[in-house]
Amino acid sequence: MELAVSGLVDVFWTSEIETEWIAAVCRTRPELRNKLRRTARLMRSVLPEALVDLSGFDLTALSSPDVHDRHVIAAAITGEADTIVTFNISDFAARDLQRRNIVAMTPDALFVRLAFEDAEEFLNAAERVRSRLKHPAITLSEYAQGLRRAGCPEIAEWLLAGTRRF
Repeated sequence: MELAVSGLVDVFWTSEIETEWIAAVCRTRPELRNKLRRTARLMRSVLPEALVDLSGFDLTALSSPDVHDRHVIAAAITGEADTIVTFNISDFAARDLQRRNIVAMTPDALFVRLAFEDAEEFLNAAERVRSRLKHPAITLSEYAQGLRRAGCPEIAEWLLAGTRRF
């Protein structure tokens, strides 16, 4: 979200994507359900243009290794996105996406790409996120550990190896 608010990326999601990410987190952390719903409402209020409407979109016209992910491809098409960011890369066949000039990449791969495209702005965005983590405040090393645990080891290492420390 910080990267979108900063203008480094444009993001798009649907109500179904929103429901899916909340359910995924709640599988291991069910006590967070109400906080996640609040987060989703805040996301909608901060980036109202990010929520795309797929009514009238023919999902059956799309191919995907997982038919339940067609709505994600439809959201990318509707939002004119060039990237689908997911940990489930295998759910999105590269050849099917290529025809639409879309690629699928992990969050870590996207973060690394963005960091190399605009290191200063990426570092600024990361610092804004880290600075909001106040209860308790965390060090850069702890922030990087959190990124590793979240499945983003390469950007964690990049942040730690950088010459700028925040």
